[in-house]
Amino acid sequence: MNPVARVLVVDNDFRFLELASSIFSNQGVEVICASDPDQAHFHLNSGPKFDAVVADLSSPYFGSPQYCQSLVNKFPLVVVSATEDRGFLERYSSLCDCVLAKNSIAELLFVATIKAIERHQLGLQLVG
Repeated sequence: MNPVARVLVVDNDFRFLELASSIFSNQGVEVICASDPDQAHFHLNSGPKFDAVVADLSSPYFGSPQYCQSLVNKFPLVVVSATEDRGFLERYSSLCDCVLAKNSIAELLFVATIKAIERHQLGLQLVG
């Protein structure tokens, strides 16, 4: 059976990588995990294209607006963060398809990622 989608999960928190991998795998999604910039760069530039990228805002490697902008120009992008600071999360909401607090991940990650993929397939643009 072919996977529903192919997703790259980028985070330096190995527990989150395991959780996200489990959530996606249980839904038939092929998951590739990267825990540092070199791994992320390698996976983004080799092999089949990803249908979406999930990246951590709180990571010192991946948490810049420039990084988010570079990804969202090429892929549907769902960003996650351990912070619950609403202002911090809202600053990124116009830079990506979806911003999720990590404490809500179990229920929302799969649905948010599939919606981001659908938006890109329809050619819809972010408004911000």
